[in-house]
Amino acid sequence: MNLKKAAILSLFSALCLGALSISAYGAGWSKEGEEYIYLKDDGSKTTGWLDDQGKRYYFQEDGWMVTGWVMSEGKWYYMTTDGSMAVNTTISHYRFDENGVYSPSIPTVQNPGDNGHNYYKGLSEAQAAEADLHAQLLASIVLNNPANDTDLKKVKEAAQLINLYCSKPPYDDSVEGDYRSPYGVFVTKSYSCAGETRALGRVLDFMGFSWTHKNENQGRHQWVIVEMDGQTGYADPQGAFVGYGEYWTPTI
Repeated sequence: MNLKKAAILSLFSALCLGALSISAYGAGWSKEGEEYIYLKDDGSKTTGWLDDQGKRYYFQEDGWMVTGWVMSEGKWYYMTTDGSMAVNTTISHYRFDENGVYSPSIPTVQNPGDNGHNYYKGLSEAQAAEADLHAQLLASIVLNNPANDTDLKKVKEAAQLINLYCSKPPYDDSVEGDYRSPYGVFVTKSYSCAGETRALGRVLDFMGFSWTHKNENQGRHQWVIVEMDGQTGYADPQGAFVGYGEYWTPTI
């Protein structure tokens, strides 16, 4: 997955793709518009992992070099601004081991179950697992941020990250089943406020919070009700509105 040119605390801006001409030919590094590619001897683009001069790089399916987070075989890696994989280092309090694998200090909840929310109705186990990898990463980012010293701050950042996931793709409920689930938010980019709410809820599951789905299946705007710092509060990923007490929205 490509989370292109995103800062470490706002990691999930979507990449805008376009058809651009290749500016140079021949094997090795080249550019396609503003994007770096690596051409093989036969002129085709490299996709996936590339080892070059002692560094590792990752190219998405269209051959563009990735910067930001990469998920591969169930593990998360981070590609730095020059495209090379972060190895044996800490970037903004996020630790990457000698193999480049993200290695959080504070673990997330393991296998939290769906807590009755039925997130992945009609979807396969593989689809659910893929979506959960995204949710678990977001939960880990929140829990391992030392600035989040209250429940309110943790939930706020989780809502902001979901909002970032949904900020670039258009609101889309055309894919049957996807739009109402975390899978739609994290993978197919087809979602509604129900899907955004469940995506945030799934992150909260991995963070160890229990939550209630406000206005579920009522054809109205939806959000999360959650206990924070001993108080009942709300979290709406559309706009990342989070606070204590009652939440009022004019949306119907």
